Amino acid sequence: MLYASRTQRAYDRERIDRASAEDLDRSMLSRTLERVRLGSSYLRDVDDPTALHRLGMLSEPRSDAPPTLAGC
Repeated sequence: MLYASRTQRAYDRERIDRASAEDLDRSMLSRTLERVRLGSSYLRDVDDPTALHRLGMLSEPRSDAPPTLAGC
């Protein structure tokens, strides 16, 4: 039990295969990307799918990738 609990599970990173990036709220994504890019050079110079993947909202850095639980 101790061995199994040594790392924290990241349930919010699990992909939602029945959903697509098109199911995400576009206006909220735009506001989020605008806000985080102002303060992060790590996200400023990458395309939207890569930024959303780095934020944990998409399961892969592709525009057609399924979102994660955190993204939904």
